[in-house]
Amino acid sequence: MSSEVVDIDLWWNTSLLRVPDRLTDIQSWHGHIPFAFWIIEATEPVVFVELGTHKGDSYSAFCQAVSELGLPSKCYAVDSWIGDEQSGIYGEEVFEELKTYNERKFRSFSTLMRMDFSEALNCFSDGSIDILHIDGYHSYEAVRQDFEKWLPKLSRRGVVLFHDIAVREKGFGVWRFWDEINVVYPSITFSHSFGLGVLAVGEETPVPLLNLISSFKKSPSSMLGVFEALGSRCELLSKAKALNRETEELRFKNMQLLAEDSTKKVESLARLEAQELR
Repeated sequence: MSSEVVDIDLWWNTSLLRVPDRLTDIQSWHGHIPFAFWIIEATEPVVFVELGTHKGDSYSAFCQAVSELGLPSKCYAVDSWIGDEQSGIYGEEVFEELKTYNERKFRSFSTLMRMDFSEALNCFSDGSIDILHIDGYHSYEAVRQDFEKWLPKLSRRGVVLFHDIAVREKGFGVWRFWDEINVVYPSITFSHSFGLGVLAVGEETPVPLLNLISSFKKSPSSMLGVFEALGSRCELLSKAKALNRETEELRFKNMQLLAEDSTKKVESLARLEAQELR
């Protein structure tokens, strides 16, 4: 039996138990939503930026935490919203649906920036971003370029998050860059839900995050087990919602079939009556 002990009192916050409002069929980030809630409360970022948003499960979780905590944060999602060969090419409806949701829930502090990452660089001052989430194109070259270009934009409290650090197929190379960079700065490596790397690049890392990193170094398996268990809860909620959607779709299709059958029966009776009247 492991003798590792997690100093939960040093880094635990109630945001870990929040229930996510947005869970789409893109489930790869759902296991990290408790951490998204946690880090927003732990660091209280002035500016949060996400590079690569797709349907917005991760971005909406960060925004939900900002909203429910009543923080004065500003959040920005940068994406072309057309997809690529890794995520798949998708239609305009993906952006429009997220835009509607974002306007309804977070319009006072959240902005969807439909542009290239390099174009968005000019919209932020050096040293202004407290949390940067990199989740765009996942080749080694692309991720390294995103990090190097955006690093000057990070504040003295800056944190960078990398998704998909555990994926080693389909041209994904985030794991290679993570292996290089996580030894340069204080870091945490989450292996569940395709992997999430947490990199404290600022010189003034918020104390709760420092405590979490310290717990990770002292007892990695125990601390990671806590976040994986909390993430599993979100994944189960996601699967339940997916089943509910499928049930509703089947119910709707069944109603359509019944309606079509009823229509056919009415039309058949009408034809029979017409023949009898001749």
